[in-house]
Amino acid sequence: MNTTEIMRYFEMVIDESDNTFVNAADKALFLTLGHNEFRTIAFEETPLDMVSSVDYTLAGVRTIDLSTLVPDDAGSVLLSNSITTSTRTMLKLHSVAMMSGTDVSYYYDLVVDNTNITDYPYPILATPIAWLRASTLRFATDQTGTIRVSYLKESDVNFAGVDLFVDNFPQFHPLIAMFAAKHYSVIDNGVNEQLEAKTASFTQEMKSFLASTRVPRGAQWVQE
Repeated sequence: MNTTEIMRYFEMVIDESDNTFVNAADKALFLTLGHNEFRTIAFEETPLDMVSSVDYTLAGVRTIDLSTLVPDDAGSVLLSNSITTSTRTMLKLHSVAMMSGTDVSYYYDLVVDNTNITDYPYPILATPIAWLRASTLRFATDQTGTIRVSYLKESDVNFAGVDLFVDNFPQFHPLIAMFAAKHYSVIDNGVNEQLEAKTASFTQEMKSFLASTRVPRGAQWVQE
C-alpha cells in the first residue's frame, strides 16, 4: 500500500471521507503516529529491516552527544535539543560498532545506564561497552576511530503526499491506519471495541510473520 491507499483506508476506518471534522494535516499527523507505532513493533521482531545508521569519527573522547554532534555525513543530529530540531529522530538505539573501513571491527555491548556505572571497572571486560544516558552515548574509555550508530528512526513518510512509498511490509499496512485511528479516537472521545480487537489480532499476526522471517525455512535453518 502507498500513502494514498493508507490514507483512504484510514478515512474509511474513522468514517471521515472528507475534512469536515478532521483536516488533512491532522490525518497525516495521525498516520505518522500510527507508522511510528508500526515501525517500533516491526523493529522488535526484525530490526535489520528497520535500522538506519550514521558514523561518527572520534579522536580520544568517550562521549557522543546525539543532540549536538553532527554525524560524518553532515546531516541532521539524531536527537533534538532547544536549538536544533532533528530531521531523523532516533526512536530506539539498535547497535554501536567500531568500524574498519566499511567493515565492523567489533560491536559494543549496550548496557543499562546506571548512575554508578563508572564505579565498576568495565575496562577489564573483554568486550567494550557503551550506554545511553539522556542524549549522550557514553563509553567506558576514550575512543579513537569511526563509530557506527544504528538506530530506529522516526517515520519520515509524508502521508499527505500522493502515491508515495511507505515500506516493504504492504500486507500489514492496514495496521498503520488502525493505529492512527486509535490516536484519533482519543481526540474523538470514542472507543471502537471491534477496531481494538481487530488491531490486536492483526498485530499478533504481523509479529508471528516477522518472527518466522520472510523465508519459510529460514528459522529452521538457523535451528539446525
